[in-house]
Amino acid sequence: MAKKEDIKPEKSEGFIYVSSDGGSFNVPKRLTIKDIKDMEENPYFNSIWEKLSALIFPGKVKISAEDSKGEINQELTAHIKEIAKRTNLNGKIKSTARDRFKWGCSIVSPGYDWIEGWYDLINLNLLPPDSFSNEGDDDYILVSRLLPGIGYTRQKKITFYQTTDTGQYKIKNAVMIKDPTDPYLSGRPSFAALYGVLKMLDYCFNTQMQKVHRTGAPFMFIKIDTSHPDAQASDTQYAKLILKNWGKDVGFALRPNFEVVVPDFKDTKDNLDTIDVLHKIIIDYFSPGAFISKDGQLIGGSDAYSFKLLKSYIESWQSWLEDAYEQIFQKVLDDNGYKDYSVKIDIPEIQENRTEDKRKAVETACNCGISITQDEARSGLEALDLNPLGDEDGSELVKKSSPPQMEFTGASKYDKPIDDIEKTTEDQLSKISDDFEKTIMKILEIE
Repeated sequence: MAKKEDIKPEKSEGFIYVSSDGGSFNVPKRLTIKDIKDMEENPYFNSIWEKLSALIFPGKVKISAEDSKGEINQELTAHIKEIAKRTNLNGKIKSTARDRFKWGCSIVSPGYDWIEGWYDLINLNLLPPDSFSNEGDDDYILVSRLLPGIGYTRQKKITFYQTTDTGQYKIKNAVMIKDPTDPYLSGRPSFAALYGVLKMLDYCFNTQMQKVHRTGAPFMFIKIDTSHPDAQASDTQYAKLILKNWGKDVGFALRPNFEVVVPDFKDTKDNLDTIDVLHKIIIDYFSPGAFISKDGQLIGGSDAYSFKLLKSYIESWQSWLEDAYEQIFQKVLDDNGYKDYSVKIDIPEIQENRTEDKRKAVETACNCGISITQDEARSGLEALDLNPLGDEDGSELVKKSSPPQMEFTGASKYDKPIDDIEKTTEDQLSKISDDFEKTIMKILEIE
């Protein structure tokens, strides 16, 4: 029998959430391959990616070959496009983005061979990140925590060991694609910080939703840190006892490793408030627009700022994806003697709906007294990407473009002439904006 002094105790780690309906679920301190694979069935996890993917890839990926002056070479571009079509670049780059979101990185094994006198890229194999589950036998300095088959050796090389049903294999021709700003060896899953929230959502919706709505007792959790020095084996049972009796005239002391978590929803609403609040946490995590508040501005207070932040966030994804695949395709040009040319991959940008901005631009022009002729009105609106005006509409716009006269009560009280008084203040414009808005909207048939 093993002696007590020969074996050191091993404490469990991570967090346990105990809900006020008596159930509990675990949130590990470090994600494992199994944890992530379990997320594949979570509808919220998949919903997050589907929405994010639609923003990152609003259109088909474009590819071209350019010279040092940035001019497109049609012949090389045609050849590169043929390779992109054959290797399904559009699909592979999307799968790479999903692997990064889910696992932190994507492992690609590009294959090159001779085809009709060209040393061409013939395939792009995306290797499942979860297959790099076991550490290899190299002399490592660092090994990925999540994907131990990926390691950094003392020879300053990253090695890849893939495990399949038939054994473990060292993959020599592999490229790891991840966000270059990510400090982790194999990257960090984009959703990692939200794993606990996703588990909570899954738990509430699928197993205990019918018990969430408890009249007179708000729904709450107790978060237990099992790795805390004062953690005890009875923590879960004690937390359940607290939550079961906390609404009565009974006092309980929270242990040092306990934390009460109360979702921000009101008792008077139905049980779906739980999901709504947790879902908002997820949206805020991925939306840069969450930094903008209409009341008490954090950055700015308009949709324009929100869009700029969102666009910047999406472009950060697009940038490293484009760079990674440009390097893979660049090898074709370099190995075939076209080192003076470069491959350019372009993922389309998301487009902002500027209808409201255009309407306001026309309204402001009218309110500020800018006189325009019928031709100027027609050409100006065309410049705004709006439908051209007919003669009748143009005449109506010109007629309405002269703003109403602004009256200043008590002008005699001022020593300065009335012409020196600022006539375009926000308060003055607001008095006349309603009438002009209706007129412009009617003319442009936007209303």
